[in-house]
Amino acid sequence: PEVLYNGCRQIARRFFHEREEGVFEFAHGNLFGLARDAPSDGAQQDFFDAMQELHRVRETVIKGFKEAIDEGFYNAWRAEFVDTQVEVENAAGEDMALVDTQSLADEVHIVSIIQHAGAPLKLSEFELTTRLSVLLPVPLSQETNPLSVMTVCNAFHDALRNLGAQRQTRHALFQGLSRSIALGLGDMQNEGNGHLVEHDVHSDRP
Repeated sequence: PEVLYNGCRQIARRFFHEREEGVFEFAHGNLFGLARDAPSDGAQQDFFDAMQELHRVRETVIKGFKEAIDEGFYNAWRAEFVDTQVEVENAAGEDMALVDTQSLADEVHIVSIIQHAGAPLKLSEFELTTRLSVLLPVPLSQETNPLSVMTVCNAFHDALRNLGAQRQTRHALFQGLSRSIALGLGDMQNEGNGHLVEHDVHSDRP
């Protein structure tokens, strides 16, 4: 089981390595277009500053994102899951006046990406979650599958969080995440499913 599980990890690593540059290229192109069409010199400078900031945060974001994905694989193998749902429910009960509006806007953006990219992936994600669960001590869910669209998008969000990046930079990167990674996750999930089926790991196995 460990060899098969690590095979899926290698598929994921290759997928993200091939697409990480596209996230920043798309973000840069998006910001350049916004700068070109900016209504004022001040607004244009904000977009130019965001383009510079992309270079500043690039290595940190990529490193943090990859580490979060690897940690998800490790936690699943060791059955050490972080209960993020409890955190969401607790946050929902807090005084909204205390909620960081910047963080809230980012959360809304990430949820939108997950919903948009995840809709066509329901079958491939379910099958991969079930097949991976065959290899693990505790069955996976969408929240704990290291290759689900929810886990991947939240990992990217966490990697960008607390870096002090301005709104234009964050939103351009979220758009790059959607275009370069989230909307292509079906290819990676299908490859992972194929790898497991090839070694006789089936989603209907108890």
